[in-house]
Amino acid sequence: MKRAVLGYVFGLVVCFTACPIVEVAAQEASEAGEAAPAAKEAESPSTMKSLLAYGLSFAGLAVVLALVIHTLSKTLKYDQARNALVHLLRTNPNQAELQCQTLPNSFYDPIGAALKAGAMTGTQDPAVIATATVPTFDAIGSVVIQHWKGLVGKAKLAGVAAVGGAAIKPSILLIVVAVVAVAGLIWLLIYKVEIDRTIFRAKVEILPEVDRAFVDGRYYIPPR
Repeated sequence: MKRAVLGYVFGLVVCFTACPIVEVAAQEASEAGEAAPAAKEAESPSTMKSLLAYGLSFAGLAVVLALVIHTLSKTLKYDQARNALVHLLRTNPNQAELQCQTLPNSFYDPIGAALKAGAMTGTQDPAVIATATVPTFDAIGSVVIQHWKGLVGKAKLAGVAAVGGAAIKPSILLIVVAVVAVAGLIWLLIYKVEIDRTIFRAKVEILPEVDRAFVDGRYYIPPR
């Protein structure tokens, strides 16, 4: 009987001693299990943030570089081109019209269009010729200006994307990418200003030679 009572008491002591320990261990395991998903959840937004930053930066840089390469393939020194074109207008205006087809989206476009408009008048009257060549030059010149304005607008958006990527996740690589994109955007802005300037100068310096080529009868118009 004494042994049974002692066993019962010993069992109660073990039970009351072990239960708190087991409870604490279970609580710690539960907290550890909750902490692991929380850590994964914290890592997931960071990964998405990095992907977004790199995607914006490199996509913006690619667009800007593509536009810069496009302008480099169309680089034209205005003074040399003007002298060559004026010489052709004074010697062989028909060849000057062909020359204007060699560099699209430049001041060559409105000059070439003015030559075609002047040829359609079929007269040597300077007043009639001017009513055809001047409006045509202005219209095509505006088209060229709008073309480059649209490309610069795309470059601005691409530059903002590149800078935004560097702002989302600052790093040496993304900052360099943003600087290169901004430098390319500045180049495109300068190029557009140069295009606008050459179109204005061409109207003042070359368009009168176009009219003169028709007035003097140097432009050959095939018989109809």
